[in-house]
Amino acid sequence: MCAACGVWGSGPLCLGCRQSLQVAPDRITPAGVLARAAFRHEATARVLVHQLKYHGAVRNAALIAGAMASLLPVDTQTLVPLPRSTLRRMRYGVDPAVELANAVGRLTGLPVVLAYAPGLWWPSHAGSGARATVRFRTIRPVPTGAVLVDDVVTTGLTIDSAVHADGSHIIGALLATASAKIMNARDRHSDGH
Repeated sequence: MCAACGVWGSGPLCLGCRQSLQVAPDRITPAGVLARAAFRHEATARVLVHQLKYHGAVRNAALIAGAMASLLPVDTQTLVPLPRSTLRRMRYGVDPAVELANAVGRLTGLPVVLAYAPGLWWPSHAGSGARATVRFRTIRPVPTGAVLVDDVVTTGLTIDSAVHADGSHIIGALLATASAKIMNARDRHSDGH
């Protein structure tokens, strides 16, 4: 059965859902971190991430992990997931960033390091344009060659919050999906930023 639309067929995604997956351009967060996402946050990719986040469809992490792994910088040494707020993790029973990091780690052999502790709660800011505060606390040093892992990049705020907490060894961010809220790397470079 297709994990996205539920149609019976061969493989975890039907042909139509596979064809709707659109590659996302590289993004630069406001703090200057290169954020690479496997897919645009639309159609099938959006459904897969939504089911992972809100329905505990952990198998979706494995479906996305291959495309994510292909985007890793060659000098990546560790994967560091950006944890979900404690109350949301308790409510939905899953931390999508941890599941995605573990799935990518299984494919690549890279270790997953839980370096950040989330806050108890923060308001959802995805797609709102709001500058909600996301604060992480480091619980162990971020290792050299670390790539941050999360489910969706919208404004880059979550990535930048982790960088501000302890970003000295972060070489990039890897996401399942990206919305169009932050500038892609090509446009930022051509604007002189």
